[in-house]
Amino acid sequence: MFKFILLGFCFLLSSCNNSLVKKEKRINPKAVSYIDSATKVLLTTGDYQKAIKLTELAIAIDSDFVSAYEHLFGYCLILKEYDKALKTSLKLNKIRPYRADFISSTGLVFFFMHDTLNGKKYLQKSTLVYQNIVDTLKRDKYPKEYFDIKSAQAFNLIFYDNITSEKMYALLYAEADSSQKINLDFYRNKSAAEVIKILKGEE
Repeated sequence: MFKFILLGFCFLLSSCNNSLVKKEKRINPKAVSYIDSATKVLLTTGDYQKAIKLTELAIAIDSDFVSAYEHLFGYCLILKEYDKALKTSLKLNKIRPYRADFISSTGLVFFFMHDTLNGKKYLQKSTLVYQNIVDTLKRDKYPKEYFDIKSAQAFNLIFYDNITSEKMYALLYAEADSSQKINLDFYRNKSAAEVIKILKGEE
């Protein structure tokens, strides 16, 4: 169950950027084949260590292969290899500094490692990057993206301004559809400590 919650969380963060980020460059087909093999390994054997090795081979071929780093980050979180997850996340921040979801993920790993100072620093930065997007986003043209970004901001705020976070969640909940409400309910009205326990599979 923990694996599904954590992978779902990673998807939630990345979904805020999917239709708004810059197009990625063409990736070396051999690197892509290693990622495909890693996914197949997980589906057939559940061997995360082997999947990690295959993913690292893809990165060795193309050091800017964003999707490979995303896969590696998720695998490391599931195995609770937080040092490696942090290193991977920082690399993502370096090659894609405009991705607020990557910045937020870095902040969460710091929280997993009990480094709240750096955790708050990265989550605050992520919130500001999201706000820069919101300020230039036409809400009527991108209603789903607008909602997802505001939801991500509300999530980030849980860790350093819970009162504002609860107010944002209340406003979002009032205009959400049924499926959006289900997603909001995962983290709405919860403390930072409670969210960390959920994401680490301790609840």
